[in-house]
Amino acid sequence: MDLTQLAAKAYDHQNRLDTLAQAQPAAAWKTALTGRTSATRATDPDLAVPLAANTIYEIRAFLMYWSATAGAGFNFGWNPPGGGGAVGGSWGGTYNITGTGMGNYGNTWSTVVGLGTPAAQNNGVVLAGTLITVGSAGIMNLAWGTVDGVHTVNLNAGSYLIAIRIGP
Repeated sequence: MDLTQLAAKAYDHQNRLDTLAQAQPAAAWKTALTGRTSATRATDPDLAVPLAANTIYEIRAFLMYWSATAGAGFNFGWNPPGGGGAVGGSWGGTYNITGTGMGNYGNTWSTVVGLGTPAAQNNGVVLAGTLITVGSAGIMNLAWGTVDGVHTVNLNAGSYLIAIRIGP
């Protein structure tokens, strides 16, 4: 093998390593409960993942929340890189509120959703969608608060956020 062939092989090997690195999912999970009383949505301290610019991702999240007060509600939305208006794709969810299965689909990434009446038990939300980043790289995170702004809502340990790169 001559030097040119060896250099080509090394270049190909590096490209394969870069491709494998890009294919790795970015994941974040909560190791401890976070409680909030404010209706003003704030970024979760744990659920944030880095995303590349001009790329397509599958976003998945599983959120477990509860409140000792049924009327508190769970109010959430996304903070994608570039803001909700600078991205493409959509998301939807399937969730269980006091034993009733519900869902909404085709939301833009700037949509804010309020889930009412979390009973004093664990409530689950499964969210999924396709996100197309535009412009610059950045952090995708979940922002949340209560619906009523009076009672505490908790986002439990074990909740997670995953971003899987599926496009260039």
